[in-house]
Amino acid sequence: MIKHKSTILNQLFYSEMKALVDKFNKIKENEILEIEEILRPIKDEDIKSYLINKPKKLSEIIKENKKMKLKRGEIELFGFVNSEIEEVDISKAKEYYEELLAIDYVEIGEYIIYKTGICLKEYAYSVFENRLSDEFWVEKMFSKDDVINMWVNEITKEQALEEILDNTDLEEALELYPQYALSINGIDYKYSQVEE
Repeated sequence: MIKHKSTILNQLFYSEMKALVDKFNKIKENEILEIEEILRPIKDEDIKSYLINKPKKLSEIIKENKKMKLKRGEIELFGFVNSEIEEVDISKAKEYYEELLAIDYVEIGEYIIYKTGICLKEYAYSVFENRLSDEFWVEKMFSKDDVINMWVNEITKEQALEEILDNTDLEEALELYPQYALSINGIDYKYSQVEE
């Protein structure tokens, strides 16, 4: 019930409620089954809640699922990326999902989603290779004594890179501050904003 004691407001309230009830009563049985098929298997309540509260995103999933059966992981990643990172369509989320399965991580804008417990060497290699070409990052990563020592000992960029990859906590070196992202097929994934 509304808190204002107004006959007109009460009539508007009941009119809106009736329209809402009528809208849901008009949903066809097959549409109900499609919605339940999408939402029921999702274990993550935040992702499920996001999709329930974003009817356009849910509708996009239903339309795509009619064309080609979606994997639960694709749906969950779609919901997670849209709710936490950036707005994407289902086809982009499917690409991200395939990349995540193939190499255990995916870069999305200023974020990385990666499998918990994986070695981030491949990702770190590309990041550090770029950083070692940038004066700002060299100063941030190495002390002046380290740089002098590398120069005196004729340590190449490649050798310095291997040293970093082999002897460093990569999450810390990459300045990742991971948080739990989601679980797909029983595998947990983290995500973090990436320092540019």
